[in-house]
Amino acid sequence: MNIFRKALFIIVMVSTLLLPQKNGFGVSFSGLSTVRNYYYYETVELAPAFYWLYGAGATRMEAAFGYWSRGRKDYSSTITSIGLGGMLLKSITENFSTYYGGRIVLHLSKDDDETEKAFDIAPVYGGEYKIGNNASIGGEIQLNYFRAEGSDWHTTTLKSLIFLRFYY
Repeated sequence: MNIFRKALFIIVMVSTLLLPQKNGFGVSFSGLSTVRNYYYYETVELAPAFYWLYGAGATRMEAAFGYWSRGRKDYSSTITSIGLGGMLLKSITENFSTYYGGRIVLHLSKDDDETEKAFDIAPVYGGEYKIGNNASIGGEIQLNYFRAEGSDWHTTTLKSLIFLRFYY
């Protein structure tokens, strides 16, 4: 087990024992996808991603998974995205809070027999409005740095997302 995994394990265990928790799951939607724009030259479809939320005190970690697929008789393509985000939360009112932090995402693109990797790193800022005790709706803005593996091409884009989160 490398030092990063050990440190992460210790942080999660200590926060689980000492801090109040708010765990859950969520889904985000965005009309802009740097990944699909790079591979397929399009940006108009919604790009849903699913999240597992782990909150402890004024912090939250979000593990993300996204999948996009297109197929015809003679051609198919998919993009699978796996990411991790870390946020610091600040309550503004009883029902509204803001957060800031960062996300890192690995993208795997497959076209028939060819597979490519890409990643993006993004500082994020967002807000969420609680709907009852167990749900919220929110928005997030990201400044994404995207780079494809094995290519000199990279870009930085501004991206917005709409979030629905459910807590237990």
